[in-house]
Amino acid sequence: MSSIGSYEVAVIGGGIVGASTAHHLATQGVSVILVDKGEVGGLQSRRSWGFIRKQACNIPEVPLAALAGQEWLALSEAIGPQLTYKRGGLVALLNTENQVRVYRDWMEAAGATRAFGTVMLGPDDIHHLVPGLKREWAGGMYTESDGHADPAIAPRIIADHAAALGVTVLARTTVKSIATVGGDVAGLDTTSGRIHADRVVVSAGAWSRVLLRPLGLDVPVRLIRATAGRTQKMVPLTDLAISSPEVGFSQMADGTLVFGSAAWSDYDIVVDTIRYPRLFLPNYFRNRKMIRLHFNSMFFEDLKRRAGGRSGDFDWPRLDHPPANTKKLEFALKALQGLMRGTEDARMEVAWAGTVDVTPDAIPLVGAVRGVGGLFVATAMSSHGFGIGPGVARVVGDLALGRTPPIDLSPFDPHRFDGAKTAAAHHHL
Repeated sequence: MSSIGSYEVAVIGGGIVGASTAHHLATQGVSVILVDKGEVGGLQSRRSWGFIRKQACNIPEVPLAALAGQEWLALSEAIGPQLTYKRGGLVALLNTENQVRVYRDWMEAAGATRAFGTVMLGPDDIHHLVPGLKREWAGGMYTESDGHADPAIAPRIIADHAAALGVTVLARTTVKSIATVGGDVAGLDTTSGRIHADRVVVSAGAWSRVLLRPLGLDVPVRLIRATAGRTQKMVPLTDLAISSPEVGFSQMADGTLVFGSAAWSDYDIVVDTIRYPRLFLPNYFRNRKMIRLHFNSMFFEDLKRRAGGRSGDFDWPRLDHPPANTKKLEFALKALQGLMRGTEDARMEVAWAGTVDVTPDAIPLVGAVRGVGGLFVATAMSSHGFGIGPGVARVVGDLALGRTPPIDLSPFDPHRFDGAKTAAAHHHL
C-alpha cells in the first residue's frame, strides 16, 4: 500500500466536529490530516437546522454547551462573516402551562440563567421580542447568546480555514481501518493509501461504530432519520432562531429559511434494532409519543448487506442519503406559514434528510479509547452536533494534545455502556 504521508494527528470525518477538531489542532501548531469519505461537510452536519443552542441542552451537557458557545465566537472572529454565524438569540414558544413548567424546571436544574443568561418569557414578552407572531403563546424561553449558522456552508468554511492553517484535507477517501502496532495507533488504511499518524480522532458520525468495533469499542447507537428543508429567499424576518412545538426555523445570510419539525423523530427499523434492548427501551418508553417507527426497504437492504458479508463496508447510500419525510416537511411548512407575518408565501425549495446517531442516554461519546493508545472518539452527537461541535472539538483536541480539557468529560465517557444493562432515560425538550 502506498504512503500518503505522516502526521501527528489524523481526524476521520469532515463534519462540524471533525473540521473544527482539525482547525483547533492546527492553531496549536500540530500537523493534521482530515479525511472524509465524501465531500467535507457533505453529510449530517449539512443536513441539520443550523441551530447553535445551549438552551434546553441535556443537563450533563451544560458545561460543554457553554464551551461550544465560546468556541463558535472564536471561530467567527478568526474566520469572519463567511462562516455565516449569527448570534441572534433563540426563543422557544410554548403552547401550554405544562410546557412552561417543564422548561422552567429545566432552567432551574441547568442553572441556565447563570450559565447561559436564559430567561423565561410571558406572553407580552414574546410579542415584544417577536412582534410578527400571529397568535398568543402561554410562555416561552429565550437565550440571547444562542444563534445559528448555515449548515450547508459553515462546516466547509471551517475546513477551508483549517487548510489555510496547514491542515491536509483529503476528501472522497474512505478509511477502511485504523492501523495499530503494539496496542498503539499507527495510522489509517484508506482507499488512497496508508496514512501514518501518532494519534487518531474518530468523528465519523453514523460510521464511527464500524471503524471502532474491530478495536474493541462497541458503540450502541440508534440511527434516527432527521428531515429538514429550505425555502426560497425571503425578505428579512428576524435574526432569532425560533422553535415551537410544531416547527423551528432561522433565516440564513442569503435570506432563505432553514426549517424543520421536532414534533416527532423517524426511526427506520434495521437488524440492529433488536440489539441493546435494555439500553434503549427506557428512552423509548419515556419519549414514545415523539418516535415513529418505520418498517421499510432499509430493513431489507440491511439484511441483504449482512447476508453478503458487507455490513462493515462504507458504501450504504441509504445511510448517507436517506429520503426526506415529505409529510413531516409539509406539516412543518404549514406551521411555518401560520407562525408569523411574512411567512405566508414561504415555499419549500430544497428538502433533505440525514442520519443522526443517538446513544441510549442521548449524550455524545467523547474521550480516549481504552486499550488503544492514541485513539480518541468524538461521535454519537445525538442530534446536538452542529451546535456543540466546536466545543467537542476543543476537548477532544486537547486530549489528543495530551492536555487536560477545560471541562469534566466523565459524562461523555465512550466506555460508559460497557457491560451496562440499562441506561438513564432522557426527556426530550
